[in-house]
Amino acid sequence: MNNKKSSYQICIIALKKVPSSDKYYNLFKKQIDEYKSKRKSENVLFKNNTKRIKSNGVNSLNSTNSTNVIIKTRPILPYEVLAKVYRQLSYKDLYNCMITCKRWYECIINNKSLWRDICLSNCRHFYTLNTIQLIAKRSQNMLRTLDLSNCPEISDNALRPLLLYRCNGIETFRLSFNTRVTYNGIIKLLKIIGLNLTSLSLQKTQVNDRVIEHIFMNCPKLEYLDLSDCINISSDCFMSVYNRNKKIYPMKGLRFQNLSTIINKTIGTCTELFPLLEILDLNNCGNITKSVLLAVGSFTELKELNLSGTSMNIPVHISLEDHFLYLFEKCQKIENISFIRFPILTDVCIDIMCGFCSNLRKINISHSVNITDRSLDLLSNALKYTLSSINISSCPQITNEGLLFVFNRCEKLEEIDISNNSNITDYLFRLYDNPKLPIININVSNCESITGNGIILFIEKVLDTLNFIRIDYCRISNSTLNFIYRRFPNIKFSAKLEKL
Repeated sequence: MNNKKSSYQICIIALKKVPSSDKYYNLFKKQIDEYKSKRKSENVLFKNNTKRIKSNGVNSLNSTNSTNVIIKTRPILPYEVLAKVYRQLSYKDLYNCMITCKRWYECIINNKSLWRDICLSNCRHFYTLNTIQLIAKRSQNMLRTLDLSNCPEISDNALRPLLLYRCNGIETFRLSFNTRVTYNGIIKLLKIIGLNLTSLSLQKTQVNDRVIEHIFMNCPKLEYLDLSDCINISSDCFMSVYNRNKKIYPMKGLRFQNLSTIINKTIGTCTELFPLLEILDLNNCGNITKSVLLAVGSFTELKELNLSGTSMNIPVHISLEDHFLYLFEKCQKIENISFIRFPILTDVCIDIMCGFCSNLRKINISHSVNITDRSLDLLSNALKYTLSSINISSCPQITNEGLLFVFNRCEKLEEIDISNNSNITDYLFRLYDNPKLPIININVSNCESITGNGIILFIEKVLDTLNFIRIDYCRISNSTLNFIYRRFPNIKFSAKLEKL
């Protein structure tokens, strides 16, 4: 048995199986003892040589006295353990491991399961012309997620290996912020990878109406589509899909951020095609009006709605409250809603929303100039057992009294943003009394009336759950800030004391 390690393992097994009365028992035991003694002597020699090298310095390796020193290195982890570690790494980290040594390179390159979910987002300096070809060749139909966001160097030619190796098992594909891939390149790609695609992100790409038609021709399982910042699509972008085949698609999420071409008619067509929609993002779609709320009300399964940046000033003769009444009466399953910079939002609208949407978990009503403490009273009373995140930054009419309702009533509140509110003071932290408040993250930046004493008092009350607090530009001195750092070392802070 030339392989000593294998013979040692065989002898160990033999000692367990062979009785002590057997004639071969002593032979097996002798082999084990010899292996152990030799292994022990090698370890002692290794330790002695290591100590001598360290004591003599690095330069002693090149001296004549150290020519006979031999340090034996052996693999510490087997391939199976290495593969399990590599599965936890991103592609960027895998790339670094591949150029470390030959053994790691072979372990990574020959294990196709490691190439199942690939993220090249923000890895510009790691991307080369052969990167996608390497990924496609190793993954082929095992590839499930491919994220090429923020990789502007990628062109139509770079995506050809996905067609050549027929990576038709991809379920999530992201090509956001890329202007070099043409609409024809996207169409050709979708013909190959679209069969099992469930999530597609094409934010800020050269998508047009023709591409949208091919998306629904080649992607029968598509559930989430991001078309934000795609300025080439028109208001009739879904009409060709609707006219070609008037059927219901299993779409669950649509995002149209920063698109002035999206109008009420576009959303009306979506209600016919995607009645099971759960996510609708109309952030900064400036040309939609109040009437779009009637169309949105058709999405009875809606769970996330974003109407931030939509003024909805027209038509003037129609009240927003009436449309809110219709919307929330139909969409009672909403869990996440955002009304950032929604100037016509009032306390009456919040009252209507609280009356129907009892499942709300996340609310963002920042930069709402007409929201008062009454809205916080209504929200905290109706959502005391569900609300987990609320953003009321830059609401000038909010005071300590309104926030006391939220702090004292909401039992599952984990995140709150009250930044840029000059009416909030230390008085809030002194009066609130809710020992069960599970706050994890809080933002009190630019609250100029909040001092270091108030921050310390608040942290002491929520010390068990608090993880991060942002206190930029509050009335806190350097000495107080250093004291806070020393007293609460396990909490993360963001504290900028001077405005640039």
